[in-house]
Amino acid sequence: MKCLIRLAALSALMLSGVALAKPLYITVPRSYGTQEPVAVDVAFEDKGPVELRVLKPENLDAFIRAQGDLRRAYQTPPTLKNPGRALSRGFNAVRTPGMFLLDTLNPAFRDEVGEVLPRAPQASGSGEPLAKVAEGPERLVGVPPGFTVTRSQWLNLDLGGAERDFNVPGFNASGPSGFQERRVTLAPLPAGTYVLQLVQGRVEGQVVLVVSDLTVQLKQTDGQVLVRVAGRDQKPREGAEVQVYLPKGKGPVGKTNAKGEVTLEVSEPRVIATATAGGDTAIVDTDFYSALAVAPDVFIYSDRPIYKPGHEVKFRGVVRQPDTFLARLFTPKKRQVQVKLVSQEGRALTTRASVDEFGAFHGTLKVPDDLGTGVLRVEAEVDGHPHQGEARVQDYVKPTFYLEMEPASETVVPGQTLRAKVRARRYAGGTPDATKYEVFLYRSLLDAPAWVDDAGKGGQGSDVTYGSASTTEGKLSVPERLYSSVEARGAYEDPWSSASAFDANGEAEIDVAVPALAAGEERLPYRYSLTVRARDDQETFANATSAFFLSKVEVLGLARYSDAVVPKSGDATLAIRATTLSGKPYGVTQGEVEFVLRKADGAEKSLGKRSFSTAADGTHREKVPTSDVGTVLARVVVKDKNGETWQGEESLLVIGGADEPVARVPNLTLASLSGTLAPGDTAKLVALMPDSWCSGGRDAGPVWVTLSGASLYDTQVVELTGRTLVHSFNVEKRFGSAVYASVAYPTATGRWEERTVAFRVIPRERTLTVELQPRRAEATPLTEQSIDVRVVDHEGRGVVAQLSVGVVDKAVYAIQSEFRPKVLDFFYPPARNNVSNFFSSEFQGYGYGEALARKMAGLPDHAFASIKPPSRQTKDLERDTAHWDPAVVTDRDGRATVRFTLPPTRRCGW
Repeated sequence: MKCLIRLAALSALMLSGVALAKPLYITVPRSYGTQEPVAVDVAFEDKGPVELRVLKPENLDAFIRAQGDLRRAYQTPPTLKNPGRALSRGFNAVRTPGMFLLDTLNPAFRDEVGEVLPRAPQASGSGEPLAKVAEGPERLVGVPPGFTVTRSQWLNLDLGGAERDFNVPGFNASGPSGFQERRVTLAPLPAGTYVLQLVQGRVEGQVVLVVSDLTVQLKQTDGQVLVRVAGRDQKPREGAEVQVYLPKGKGPVGKTNAKGEVTLEVSEPRVIATATAGGDTAIVDTDFYSALAVAPDVFIYSDRPIYKPGHEVKFRGVVRQPDTFLARLFTPKKRQVQVKLVSQEGRALTTRASVDEFGAFHGTLKVPDDLGTGVLRVEAEVDGHPHQGEARVQDYVKPTFYLEMEPASETVVPGQTLRAKVRARRYAGGTPDATKYEVFLYRSLLDAPAWVDDAGKGGQGSDVTYGSASTTEGKLSVPERLYSSVEARGAYEDPWSSASAFDANGEAEIDVAVPALAAGEERLPYRYSLTVRARDDQETFANATSAFFLSKVEVLGLARYSDAVVPKSGDATLAIRATTLSGKPYGVTQGEVEFVLRKADGAEKSLGKRSFSTAADGTHREKVPTSDVGTVLARVVVKDKNGETWQGEESLLVIGGADEPVARVPNLTLASLSGTLAPGDTAKLVALMPDSWCSGGRDAGPVWVTLSGASLYDTQVVELTGRTLVHSFNVEKRFGSAVYASVAYPTATGRWEERTVAFRVIPRERTLTVELQPRRAEATPLTEQSIDVRVVDHEGRGVVAQLSVGVVDKAVYAIQSEFRPKVLDFFYPPARNNVSNFFSSEFQGYGYGEALARKMAGLPDHAFASIKPPSRQTKDLERDTAHWDPAVVTDRDGRATVRFTLPPTRRCGW
């Protein structure tokens, strides 16, 4: 209800905002330097004259503290009665004196000359005004208190501007919006913070303009900001005073060091920072959102991913607290956890579980017998934070066997024969008895989404994409059946009685003639699929389908260098892999690779050609020549068994000294020289700079390197000469599972160029390995089975640990695979970069909408929960979960034994 009230209030505010919309808007797109002309965008309805005043606050500190949002800054101006309006109204009240003068003449005189003079007009001239003067507004808009006028000029909007049409894709409404836009250019201004005031009659608007020769980069993370100040000369500015403004007033202040940096403790997500040096002040504002989780992570899983009505869901939850380095054991304030099983209809079953000393909890919930097919949610509340998973409910029938299909080739040739081998296998092992099969061949056209078909059509595509007439929407391809073993035999009464059967080994060879293409069909993107449907003596079914490609070439090549960047004369390997069109190893085949060196100026020279033959797994490796600096291209040709070729190209950067150009890049380019790392390793990165990247067209200057992740780890200024930077740093434990390295430099235009590269860090000491060994590979129903378990750390030593053991029918996963990710991926994903960048050059000023923004800020935040489908167990003899133990604890050597009795079920695999 509270949310509905907020939405209603927000809707009312939006409607009122439309009703009170102002006919004049002004926007300053960015900050400017003292040598730049200032561009201002004006949108207007009325074409009357506009006065543009450039105001400067007498006290910048007081002005900033008075604003709730500096980008939407506004100071109420005074208004006074317009004396010119009274004068104009007086002029307009003056009438012509003609009739008064006529009445003063002698009547006899008028009679005597009346016949000669022209006749008087019908309307009396004394009612006409002598002149018509524009009266102007009743009140004049003045300058806000605390400001002085630096410059004033008048804009003539009679010339109009560019029409702003309403042409939003997906909407039928179109046409003029009533507004016109014009870009107004002002002469360069001295350094300072200004307020541009536009006055058009009674309409008035204000916008903030910052003019500064300082360029500021602010990096913000939880509890900390790093402010980096440089001049237009692209050198760090030492001694600049940085003042942070918080929503409640002034915040911390500091001065930059020799690197042009200062670090300040700030806990507020939205701040304003000013950097002042020599009377020049730059402004940067922030809007930071933390990327770190503040609530504990709960990994909820169950014995299997799908259940029947009436089965039991056996769940287990593992609770951990995200930390700066790695997730740690977490003991909630309340050890009791409430767990609910909620259906789509809202029916809920509740139970309670306790968090043990291993930070885990477990329990059981029963699916209602009368619950239909659908999705169940498993909800666990830990210290007031909800965590949710999902489970599927279906009255399913488990398959008893499955099919494997091996086509002789993955390409199809119309007019020739398609061959494949099919095997039937039981989930419990062995071959199914008396199993027969039918064969079907289909052909269909490749379909593309509407937005793909509409790409490049200038908004004239499908109705879904653009809101205009459809192109291919609704024209879905219907599969065409080219062959049916049922139709080939003419068996329509009881086709399974005459169907072909698998041999004693459960295998069958299939040959299907592919019809030739008709005239013109060779241009159509056809795809083929071969489907085999089988039935055993228990009248259960299994299917297998293989897709075939209409292609002349039946091999795909894949070429990858061992590293993206290597030093000069360093070791590098080119790996070549030949696969089928579906990605399977192609086997032994022939090919050729040519290495070509491309210099920074674009010149190329061949480093030699080499022939190769792939191994049985379709792979081959070649050593790469790296004696010269530049880009080494590998042009690879792979042949299939019919002599058709696949061609591809891969590139490698070979770097030398800082003064040796590697490649010409238009912008700063960053790459990693390291793969997956561990604490204690050394990471390397390479940065390629564009031509004349520093001031004065030079290729020399300071470059800032920042290491970040959960927080700001380190900063460094590197004096670079040349266009290639190779930087190394040590990987520390505090980096956690990832570290982000950023390279930045200020440009001559006052902007910062920055690129970031991520390094993956694997915490080996935090991983455990679980080994399972059943005492017997095969066991009969109602007999005891034992499984030996051992848990070891990264050094192979046994540890005391808790784990869950579940024994589930393998056929269940043919119906529904597990939804849950691996536990290591859940708790130790690549850490997000919790540092956001803000720049003074991007400071924009615009007018209205602060009230709406404040209303929006009152809406509730959204928390994202991980999804997990839970599982359950059966109560009947045909159980799908043979055993479930959620809390097996190993001894000091990491060993434990799990014993259970197999259920009295038919033959199956567990």
